[in-house]
Amino acid sequence: MSTILFSNFAGPVNPLKFIAGGGGDHLTDINFSGGTGTGKVGLAFGLLSYAGGIRIVTHSDKSILPDDLAVEQLNKDIMAEFELMSQSTPVFGQEIFAK
Repeated sequence: MSTILFSNFAGPVNPLKFIAGGGGDHLTDINFSGGTGTGKVGLAFGLLSYAGGIRIVTHSDKSILPDDLAVEQLNKDIMAEFELMSQSTPVFGQEIFAK
């Protein structure tokens, strides 16, 4: 059993377009699970950037975070830390929190 898994991927900088259907609609969000559904991992984080934003996927064993509310709170705490980093590191803030 692994204690923690952390994975980060740089995703596309520009929004992707759907090819099927010919409408050219943009993909508004992207998600992934980097191996967190296999094996026994206590706590797993996956970060993926996409079109100026960031997606955090968190998986946890119930012995660590017992329910979805606990996982959501952890993600909020992580985002609060990113906000603090963006205030002290302008380049970081421009890349992740572009408004």
